[in-house]
Amino acid sequence: MRDQLFVIIRNLFEIGILAALFYLLLRLLRGTRGLVMLSSIFMLFALLQTATFILDLSVLSWILQKMLYFMPFIVLIIFQNEIRRILTVISIQYLRMQHWQKRGQMLENPLVKILCDICDNLSQNSTGALIAIEQKISLNSHAETGKIINAPLLPDNSLVETIFYSGTPLHDGGIVIRKDTIYAAGCVFPLCEKEDFRSAHGMRHQAAVGLSEQTDAIVIVVSEETGAISIAFNGHLRTMGNIDQFHQQLKVLLPPEPALAPRIASWSPMQWLGALAIKKNKTVTDDSKE
Repeated sequence: MRDQLFVIIRNLFEIGILAALFYLLLRLLRGTRGLVMLSSIFMLFALLQTATFILDLSVLSWILQKMLYFMPFIVLIIFQNEIRRILTVISIQYLRMQHWQKRGQMLENPLVKILCDICDNLSQNSTGALIAIEQKISLNSHAETGKIINAPLLPDNSLVETIFYSGTPLHDGGIVIRKDTIYAAGCVFPLCEKEDFRSAHGMRHQAAVGLSEQTDAIVIVVSEETGAISIAFNGHLRTMGNIDQFHQQLKVLLPPEPALAPRIASWSPMQWLGALAIKKNKTVTDDSKE
């Protein structure tokens, strides 16, 4: 009796784990093209199996049986973007846990105020913008689609506003912020694959969510039509009600700086020139090594 009860509990536990895994998988794949394609394949396979059973089509039945051996490879090909997204989400959650463990010994990242001032000006002027802040996952492959500029992100910086000014060559793309530097501009970011989201939002918002689905980047969008500021992170888009809410949200998401780190917002022009010279020499040294 005890053995039978143990078997029942074990089976229920196994069913629960499988149900939870299927639920999480469907939740991650909901609204994506891969789920639609897989559903179509399974429906076609079920119809063919039914036809072979009713009409006794032995050759077709043999082909379908052989195709089952290749089904895992077919699933991997269809869901390659979704699998990469799932792995990215897992890594993002791990990195966020590390970030929150270290947060108590840190100060507010000085980039928060700089970006708030820049985005506030862009919003007031209804200038559309797409800004990706690089975190742990490199954005090199996305930066290479634009123009590498390696310009410092200074307080009261007008360069960002100039880049996104309508009519400039780089205003349609996004910019990549790496630490305290505008690393690249005019970049092309991947679009969100959720059909319901794509039908309800413009290209900038689609690109923001698409990049945040594949990386741990914090992506800021300023709407050209309404001036509204939104933040995309971990595949989710949130529109800010005002600049104070944007400041608070950005302060939570951006990793703070160590307490002894130099506050770049208060650097003098000579400090900026010195930092740029060091960075330039380091870049030349790295290039010569390669």
